[in-house]
Amino acid sequence: MKPVLHVVPLPKGTDVAMLSQHSDEELLKVYRQGKQEEEDVVLRANPDIIVREIGDEWILVPTGDLAQHFNGMVSLNEFGHFIWQQFAEPCSIGQVLQAARECYGDTNHMQDIEIRSFIKEYFLMGLFLINGNDDNNNNKN
Repeated sequence: MKPVLHVVPLPKGTDVAMLSQHSDEELLKVYRQGKQEEEDVVLRANPDIIVREIGDEWILVPTGDLAQHFNGMVSLNEFGHFIWQQFAEPCSIGQVLQAARECYGDTNHMQDIEIRSFIKEYFLMGLFLINGNDDNNNNKN
């Protein structure tokens, strides 16, 4: 088993200085609210990426403005390609998690954590954009 990390963003308006004084029930409420706010975010694939299927892999190739600062290509396995396809049209993170559960199942809840990590990494690389905003640099957390 490999260790997996997922940082849940704090909900808007959370008093960070008071978190350590919260009861377990209050912390759980804050945690769940942060997860829900994250799941409500609508993303889409960067339109400056083209997808090519080569053999049993899918390759993401940067074009346009993205190619000017993204030095490389990305290889996706079947599951990564499934997630990528979900964001071909604007879609919430929660919708993608649900689609993956329906298609692949998730008996130990690790899939959700790995999908969230995948999405965050791709967002930080500029491969996913917040819907309606092509300037990803203004959206990094």
